[in-house]
Amino acid sequence: MRGEAVSPSALRWLLDREALRQLMVDYFCGVDDRDFERVAACFTPDVRARYGKLYEGRQSLIEFIRGVRFFHTTVHCMGGQLVELSADEAHMITEAMLAHHGRKGDGEAIEYYNSGSRYVDVLTRRGGRWLVRERGGTPAWPAVDAPAPETDDPVLRWLVDRAQVRDLLVQWALGMDEREETRVRSCLAPDFQEDGAVDADAFASRAKALERFHSTSHFLGVPAIDLSGDDAIVESSALVTQREPGEPRRHPVLGFPVREERTRSARWRDRLVRKDGRWWLSARGTAVPPVAAHAANPPATTDPATRDLVDRELIRDAIARGAIAFDREDGTANHLVGNQEITVRGDEATVRSYVYRTRRDGGDGEPSHWGRGPHHWHDRLERRDGGWSIADHRDVDLLADP
Repeated sequence: MRGEAVSPSALRWLLDREALRQLMVDYFCGVDDRDFERVAACFTPDVRARYGKLYEGRQSLIEFIRGVRFFHTTVHCMGGQLVELSADEAHMITEAMLAHHGRKGDGEAIEYYNSGSRYVDVLTRRGGRWLVRERGGTPAWPAVDAPAPETDDPVLRWLVDRAQVRDLLVQWALGMDEREETRVRSCLAPDFQEDGAVDADAFASRAKALERFHSTSHFLGVPAIDLSGDDAIVESSALVTQREPGEPRRHPVLGFPVREERTRSARWRDRLVRKDGRWWLSARGTAVPPVAAHAANPPATTDPATRDLVDRELIRDAIARGAIAFDREDGTANHLVGNQEITVRGDEATVRSYVYRTRRDGGDGEPSHWGRGPHHWHDRLERRDGGWSIADHRDVDLLADP
């Protein structure tokens, strides 16, 4: 922790987290859309950013970022986030999986993938907006039991609970990738069980077992969450990458170091419980029931700011459940949902979602490469019976020939 944090109201805390999430959506989508004005608007004029070398000032940084125009298609897919807020400063870590596709002058394809990108940012509030002041450096991870604001408002409590549930799963993934057995163990309830056979100590010890790899990434997509009081059921799609030790090879065109790696798709069903004022992972596996086809509606609110937060939460959840339903029916596909651009107008919403699709041929073989399956989902949703339902869906394969 960085000094004594100011305890914000629950609504302020939630609004700030949503604004920080949106800032990273603006950054990733702006880069991929080649909208560099949108990208520049994410940074302070005096930003300092380290991408291998240090870039000082927004103009210098944007000129570097413009280099993505070398590729005809890039996909910056956003995963889990951890945020520490303190008044008008925030520390944020965002996981991402990056795919780059281009062509040499002779038409030969160029592909470059980064399955374990991590954005470490210090942000400041200026003029009522959050902006990145520093990027890069060694992350300082928030504690698993970092407190969230208390509230008696049932709608805000519902939103805070969902935020804390997501944070706990990101903390578990972080503990695995950092080989921090203690962090993993601190996410687990004392009576944790995986498939009724693996207890908390054995489950946490897997973090140390990953030391045989150079590095790993447990990349989490947008989860579907069924929340009921002190109990939550969560279904998550993930891409798990294991990188081999030894000297990396050099990319034949770009010269970047590239390690041999294997990525598999995964879907986890988790039960979480609230005990002693915080959430714990209490079970994983087939013994945990699947999430429902539709989310239960939260308590009603008349506050516009709170209503907007609830709408966005339910919209993200509806699309995650749509992906889960499709994968269950298909049996060979896994759709991981990442960044989402959401526009709400009254009782209608439009969403562009980043999606990585992998598929197992015949259901038993190696999955297709995640970086060759980038899609955009364009959805129109309607408010029905207090919730949100997908009314129209369009799937765009970003690598399909025009």
